[in-house]
Amino acid sequence: MGRSFRELGILVTSSEEAGQQVEVSVNDGIANLCEHGANHFSYGVIEAGIDFSAIDEGDIEPPALGIFGGYTIQLPPPRITSCRIEYINQYDGSFTLCGTNWDTVRQLAQHEAMENFIAAAKENDILARAEEEAGYVVANFVSGLTSRPVRVEFAPQEDDSELPQSCQSIIPAGWVKDENGAWKRR
Repeated sequence: MGRSFRELGILVTSSEEAGQQVEVSVNDGIANLCEHGANHFSYGVIEAGIDFSAIDEGDIEPPALGIFGGYTIQLPPPRITSCRIEYINQYDGSFTLCGTNWDTVRQLAQHEAMENFIAAAKENDILARAEEEAGYVVANFVSGLTSRPVRVEFAPQEDDSELPQSCQSIIPAGWVKDENGAWKRR
Protein backbone atom coordinates (compact mmCIF):
# COMPACT_ATOMS: atom_id res chain seq x y z
CA MET A 1 0.00 0.00 0.00
CA GLY A 2 1.53 3.32 -1.09
CA ARG A 3 1.55 6.58 0.74
CA SER A 4 -0.70 9.38 -0.38
CA PHE A 5 -1.13 13.00 0.48
CA ARG A 6 -4.33 14.96 0.55
CA GLU A 7 -4.38 18.70 0.07
CA LEU A 8 -4.50 20.18 3.55
CA GLY A 9 -4.67 23.88 2.76
CA ILE A 10 -2.65 26.70 4.22
CA LEU A 11 -1.50 27.33 7.78
CA VAL A 12 -1.89 31.09 8.25
CA THR A 13 -0.40 33.77 10.49
CA SER A 14 -2.23 37.11 10.62
CA SER A 15 -0.85 40.59 11.04
CA GLU A 16 -3.60 43.00 11.99
CA GLU A 17 -2.67 46.53 11.00
CA ALA A 18 -5.05 48.79 12.90
CA GLY A 19 -5.14 52.50 13.39
CA GLN A 20 -3.37 53.59 10.27
CA GLN A 21 -3.91 57.19 9.26
CA VAL A 22 -3.82 57.93 5.52
CA GLU A 23 -3.92 61.47 4.18
CA VAL A 24 -4.82 61.83 0.51
CA SER A 25 -4.31 65.04 -1.47
CA VAL A 26 -5.78 65.44 -4.94
CA ASN A 27 -4.77 68.06 -7.50
CA ASP A 28 -7.55 68.06 -10.04
CA GLY A 29 -8.72 70.40 -12.76
CA ILE A 30 -6.93 72.94 -14.90
CA ALA A 31 -3.67 74.11 -13.30
CA ASN A 32 -4.62 72.17 -10.17
CA LEU A 33 -7.29 74.71 -9.25
CA CYS A 34 -9.39 72.02 -7.61
CA GLU A 35 -6.97 70.88 -4.95
CA HIS A 36 -8.65 68.96 -2.13
CA GLY A 37 -8.10 66.02 0.16
CA ALA A 38 -9.20 64.07 3.19
CA ASN A 39 -7.86 62.03 6.06
CA HIS A 40 -8.73 58.39 6.47
CA PHE A 41 -8.58 55.90 9.31
CA SER A 42 -8.08 52.33 8.15
CA TYR A 43 -7.87 48.84 9.56
CA GLY A 44 -6.50 45.92 7.59
CA VAL A 45 -5.30 42.34 7.87
CA ILE A 46 -2.35 40.77 6.08
CA GLU A 47 -2.00 36.99 6.30
CA ALA A 48 1.05 34.84 5.58
CA GLY A 49 1.38 31.11 5.69
CA ILE A 50 2.69 27.81 4.44
CA ASP A 51 0.98 26.10 1.50
CA PHE A 52 0.71 22.43 2.47
CA SER A 53 -0.37 21.44 -1.04
CA ALA A 54 3.23 22.17 -2.14
CA ILE A 55 4.58 19.34 0.08
CA ASP A 56 5.23 16.02 -1.58
CA GLU A 57 6.52 12.67 -0.43
CA GLY A 58 10.14 13.66 -1.07
CA ASP A 59 9.86 16.45 1.53
CA ILE A 60 9.41 13.97 4.38
CA GLU A 61 12.40 11.94 5.50
CA PRO A 62 11.35 9.01 7.68
CA PRO A 63 13.31 8.10 10.80
CA ALA A 64 16.46 6.04 10.48
CA LEU A 65 16.25 2.48 11.70
CA GLY A 66 16.34 2.23 15.44
CA ILE A 67 14.26 3.42 18.34
CA PHE A 68 15.49 7.00 18.59
CA GLY A 69 15.27 8.14 14.96
CA GLY A 70 13.11 11.10 14.06
CA TYR A 71 11.43 12.63 11.03
CA THR A 72 12.80 15.52 8.98
CA ILE A 73 10.18 17.53 7.13
CA GLN A 74 10.96 20.21 4.55
CA LEU A 75 8.21 22.81 4.20
CA PRO A 76 7.87 25.39 1.44
CA PRO A 77 8.84 28.95 2.37
CA PRO A 78 6.11 31.12 3.88
CA ARG A 79 4.43 33.65 1.65
CA ILE A 80 1.80 36.35 1.97
CA THR A 81 -1.50 34.59 1.33
CA SER A 82 -4.12 37.33 1.55
CA CYS A 83 -4.69 41.01 2.24
CA ARG A 84 -7.81 42.93 3.04
CA ILE A 85 -8.94 46.32 4.22
CA GLU A 86 -11.56 45.60 6.85
CA TYR A 87 -12.55 49.19 7.44
CA ILE A 88 -11.77 52.64 6.07
CA ASN A 89 -13.34 55.86 7.31
CA GLN A 90 -12.97 59.18 5.54
CA TYR A 91 -12.98 62.34 7.68
CA ASP A 92 -11.75 65.95 7.60
CA GLY A 93 -12.43 66.48 3.91
CA SER A 94 -11.09 69.82 2.76
CA PHE A 95 -13.29 72.59 1.38
CA THR A 96 -13.40 73.01 -2.38
CA LEU A 97 -15.65 74.87 -4.81
CA CYS A 98 -15.09 72.21 -7.46
CA GLY A 99 -17.20 69.14 -7.98
CA THR A 100 -15.47 66.41 -6.01
CA ASN A 101 -15.83 62.66 -6.12
CA TRP A 102 -15.10 61.77 -2.49
CA ASP A 103 -15.44 58.08 -3.26
CA THR A 104 -12.45 58.32 -5.62
CA VAL A 105 -10.49 60.00 -2.81
CA ARG A 106 -11.45 57.09 -0.54
CA GLN A 107 -10.37 54.56 -3.20
CA LEU A 108 -6.99 56.29 -3.48
CA ALA A 109 -6.66 56.15 0.32
CA GLN A 110 -7.56 52.45 0.28
CA HIS A 111 -4.79 51.83 -2.26
CA GLU A 112 -2.27 53.70 -0.12
CA ALA A 113 -3.43 51.91 3.04
CA MET A 114 -3.00 48.50 1.39
CA GLU A 115 0.53 49.37 0.26
CA ASN A 116 1.35 50.61 3.78
CA PHE A 117 -0.13 47.50 5.45
CA ILE A 118 1.92 45.16 3.26
CA ALA A 119 5.11 47.14 3.93
CA ALA A 120 4.41 47.18 7.70
CA ALA A 121 3.71 43.43 7.79
CA LYS A 122 6.98 42.72 5.99
CA GLU A 123 8.86 45.12 8.27
CA ASN A 124 7.35 43.32 11.28
CA ASP A 125 8.67 40.01 9.89
CA ILE A 126 5.33 38.38 9.18
CA LEU A 127 7.10 35.75 7.04
CA ALA A 128 9.50 34.85 9.87
CA ARG A 129 6.55 34.56 12.27
CA ALA A 130 4.65 32.37 9.80
CA GLU A 131 7.71 30.12 9.47
CA GLU A 132 8.18 29.89 13.23
CA GLU A 133 4.52 29.13 13.92
CA ALA A 134 4.25 26.58 11.09
CA GLY A 135 7.41 24.81 12.26
CA TYR A 136 6.05 24.58 15.79
CA VAL A 137 2.59 23.34 14.73
CA VAL A 138 3.89 20.77 12.22
CA ALA A 139 6.59 19.43 14.57
CA ASN A 140 4.11 19.02 17.43
CA PHE A 141 1.44 17.48 15.19
CA VAL A 142 3.74 14.90 13.59
CA SER A 143 5.49 14.15 16.89
CA GLY A 144 2.11 13.64 18.56
CA LEU A 145 1.03 11.21 15.83
CA THR A 146 4.26 9.25 15.64
CA SER A 147 5.79 9.62 19.11
CA ARG A 148 9.05 10.46 17.31
CA PRO A 149 11.15 13.63 17.33
CA VAL A 150 10.62 15.92 14.36
CA ARG A 151 12.95 18.45 12.73
CA VAL A 152 11.28 20.98 10.44
CA GLU A 153 13.28 22.74 7.73
CA PHE A 154 12.13 25.32 5.20
CA ALA A 155 12.93 25.69 1.53
CA PRO A 156 14.81 28.92 0.76
CA GLN A 157 12.71 32.06 0.57
CA GLU A 158 12.08 33.35 -2.93
CA ASP A 159 13.47 36.85 -3.40
CA ASP A 160 10.32 38.60 -4.53
CA SER A 161 7.40 36.21 -4.55
CA GLU A 162 4.29 37.46 -6.27
CA LEU A 163 1.54 38.75 -4.03
CA PRO A 164 -1.90 37.12 -4.27
CA GLN A 165 -4.75 38.87 -6.08
CA SER A 166 -6.25 40.15 -2.82
CA CYS A 167 -3.06 42.17 -2.26
CA GLN A 168 -3.06 43.72 -5.73
CA SER A 169 -4.54 47.09 -4.85
CA ILE A 170 -6.13 48.78 -7.84
CA ILE A 171 -5.62 52.49 -8.43
CA PRO A 172 -8.73 54.16 -9.91
CA ALA A 173 -8.33 54.54 -13.68
CA GLY A 174 -6.50 57.65 -14.83
CA TRP A 175 -4.85 58.58 -11.52
CA VAL A 176 -1.11 58.90 -10.80
CA LYS A 177 0.99 60.50 -8.05
CA ASP A 178 2.84 63.70 -8.83
CA GLU A 179 6.34 64.62 -7.64
CA ASN A 180 4.89 66.01 -4.38
CA GLY A 181 2.98 62.85 -3.50
CA ALA A 182 -0.45 64.26 -4.43
CA TRP A 183 -2.77 62.37 -6.76
CA LYS A 184 -3.67 63.86 -10.14
CA ARG A 185 -5.47 62.76 -13.30
CA ARG A 186 -3.28 61.75 -16.21
